[in-house]
Amino acid sequence: MTSLMRTSTAIAVALAVGLAGTTSAAQGTLYSPAPTRLANPDTTATQLLNRFFRALAADNGVKLGALLSPAWMIQRANGTWATRAQYLAARPDVRQYQIVDVMARYAMPTLVVRSRTATQEGTASGATVTSRLAPRLSTFTWQGGRWRMTSHANFNPPD
Repeated sequence: MTSLMRTSTAIAVALAVGLAGTTSAAQGTLYSPAPTRLANPDTTATQLLNRFFRALAADNGVKLGALLSPAWMIQRANGTWATRAQYLAARPDVRQYQIVDVMARYAMPTLVVRSRTATQEGTASGATVTSRLAPRLSTFTWQGGRWRMTSHANFNPPD
């Protein structure tokens, strides 16, 4: 290999590496990796559930949309379900909520959460709803350097 070819190759490699780093930084694609472990998964889960329900109670579609993953789905106890787009277009009118008995398990990058939650004085799918504490199952995944909610399921309260 001639000296000129080696120099040209070195310049091309340096440019490619430099451009790749610049493009990633400019597009904001440099994210922190998922935590390898959580000090207290239950505490993290409680914070994330509160973020979800606070956004609903405040009717803040922007914050809710930022939290929900593009792959997000909800399964309701009455058998109805919705995708992220459907849910954001017809959000339930949750005014108050209570979250208890949070238990979470974390396996990088997913946090699976079971809880009992009640919502008061709201509407879901057009019907007035006041619920008592009922089991819920939610999943959160570390995506793009932050937690995103990937699913949520409501169950009927046990009798």
